[in-house]
Amino acid sequence: MIIINEPASSKRCTNKTPVFRKGSSLPKSKYRQGIYRAKILENAVFNHLLFSGYEVKVGAVENKEVDFVAEKGGEKHYYQVALSLNDSKTWKREVGNLKDIKDNYPKTLITMEPFSGNSMDGIKITDIRSFLKSG
Repeated sequence: MIIINEPASSKRCTNKTPVFRKGSSLPKSKYRQGIYRAKILENAVFNHLLFSGYEVKVGAVENKEVDFVAEKGGEKHYYQVALSLNDSKTWKREVGNLKDIKDNYPKTLITMEPFSGNSMDGIKITDIRSFLKSG
């Protein structure tokens, strides 16, 4: 069963205060920097989908998150976003979440890493630059 929820970022921000004020910087730890980079990547995908005319929501399959469920013209497309696919745990988690969806709508995994290849088990894998260029 797929549960679809509105993403928190779809609500209009009314706070005029910038997230990073003058003189501040991103956290120093590499772990925290990775989290910020991952969130920026997700935001880039989310905004691109909105700009392309999709209605974008967050989905879940059996307590596993699907980053974005994009709908346009009655058609769905599932998107999972990962900063890196080098770690086998990350690979299994990100691809596994999409594999668990039993319908036949397209599924795409987007990453920062350049990827040469087409798909795996029907899941298209692409890098962020190719995704943004694709329109």
